Amino acid sequence: MTYNVRVGTAPGLGDVVNPMSLADGYRLVARRGNAWWNTNFVVTALQPGRAYYWSVQAVDNSFAGGPFSAEAGFTIPETVLALRSAGTGGLELELHASSSVKTGP
Repeated sequence: MTYNVRVGTAPGLGDVVNPMSLADGYRLVARRGNAWWNTNFVVTALQPGRAYYWSVQAVDNSFAGGPFSAEAGFTIPETVLALRSAGTGGLELELHASSSVKTGP
């Protein structure tokens, strides 16, 4: 069994990570899930302040997909990074981030 991840900018959408599956879990391609056997998945180039929604499905050894899990969401925090001189030969790095974690649609 492998895993297939869907990530989108709206509920049910796969515009960030396309799962190559329909919403009901039917696979459009006969291959392993996009996360393979991994139980973690890294998504890059997400935009600060934007909400994202994700779900995962299991894909069996016949490449049939199960139903997607309940969808969850998250928001990448807005961040401000400041770098300034801190005396002779030193630098001070200041990071401000607001966090917003959403656990459901």
